[in-house]
Amino acid sequence: MRKTEKSVLTAALLLAFAGPLAAQQTDDAHRSVYKKVVDSVVAIRAMAPLGERSGSGVLLTRDG
Repeated sequence: MRKTEKSVLTAALLLAFAGPLAAQQTDDAHRSVYKKVVDSVVAIRAMAPLGERSGSGVLLTRDG
């Protein structure tokens, strides 16, 4: 196997293993936010570039 082929193989393996780790970290972050706000009303507000505001709200419970 040539040096270039080894480098490409190594890069492909690193990318293959990095994806699930990043997904796990994101999932853990989402879980920690959920645990903080469970049993409460959560509102999401957004402001558009021209100043318009919009939002939505949900009631979170432990059973989903």
